[in-house]
Amino acid sequence: HRAGPGVGGHCISVDPWFLVEMFPDHTPLIRAARNVNDGAPARVVSAVPADVETVTLLGLAFKGNVDDCRESPALTIASLLEASGRQVRIFDPLVKRPPVPTAGTLEAAVQGSDLLLLTTPHDLFAEIDPGSVALLARRRLLMDTHGFLDAERWRAAGFEVRQLGTGSFFEAGPAPG
Repeated sequence: HRAGPGVGGHCISVDPWFLVEMFPDHTPLIRAARNVNDGAPARVVSAVPADVETVTLLGLAFKGNVDDCRESPALTIASLLEASGRQVRIFDPLVKRPPVPTAGTLEAAVQGSDLLLLTTPHDLFAEIDPGSVALLARRRLLMDTHGFLDAERWRAAGFEVRQLGTGSFFEAGPAPG
């Protein structure tokens, strides 16, 4: 019951659909919940400002502190962002065999980026120095899909911070400049 970009993993995101298929007349709530969760990545992408050209995804795994990216919402988000014409870079040092290309370092992922989009709440992401990242990014915009990062630390480094679950995620924010 937390804000997030959708549900992933190999069972929670798939098993309810088996129940809906087997018992369609008895599972309207399950169907509705899965439809909401399956649509979450598209809602995240819809909140990305139109003038953002390069997005750095922080995280590929389906949940924090694991290396498993099966059914990960981050994969869907990356695909939707690319389909919208944006360049996507992904950094997830925990995923050892990513199904898509990833940046080898945080610095490579962030260099010249317009947006940092936290998609997986790995503990190691809480240790990122916002001041160092600010020197690499083209634009200081952080969108946190888990409300995980310390927003005040990032704001102190000059970032506009939007966190899912706080009411700020879907705001237009100030004009770039």
